[in-house]
Amino acid sequence: RFSPRQVHDLGELASSGRPSCVSRVSHSTGATPLGLALRSQGAHACAGQGLARLEATDYEHAVRVAEAGVSQAQAELAKAHLDIARQRALLRTGVVSRAEVDIAEAAHLVGEAKLKNSEAQLGFARSRLADTVISSPVPGLVLTRNLEVGDTVVPGAPILRIADTRQLWITAMVDERVAGELRVG
Repeated sequence: RFSPRQVHDLGELASSGRPSCVSRVSHSTGATPLGLALRSQGAHACAGQGLARLEATDYEHAVRVAEAGVSQAQAELAKAHLDIARQRALLRTGVVSRAEVDIAEAAHLVGEAKLKNSEAQLGFARSRLADTVISSPVPGLVLTRNLEVGDTVVPGAPILRIADTRQLWITAMVDERVAGELRVG
């Protein structure tokens, strides 16, 4: 029967894989981190946790401009819809020609296309803004921090190195007299 006992010795605890390099900066050149959520080496990080935020003022502005573009396109489309209804009513009374109704219908189609385009631009702007948050891809431990607040970020350069802590390995020297008693767990 196995009876557990503690063995005291020096060893090394390491993650099972190579440290992950956290670097999702790919679209912007010369961005500046506003702050790092994890301030020191040895800090724990959860998967998906924001670790750093790049300067986002321009991206926030782009989102506001794109939102305004969507609002404008919606208003133009609503006007085009009303214009079609008016032109069709006037066509029934003989006040306008079929060509004028066709022009109103074409303006409505253009308005729909403008709205779709504006919505796509808004989605793109929001995606770029979301990319200003650098997140941990794995739960782990911060091994190194390569940048400080205010440093210029080079696209593709590592910002932090994180050891994946989901599976750890231990390396230790154990006296051969107790080695036979070692068990997993």
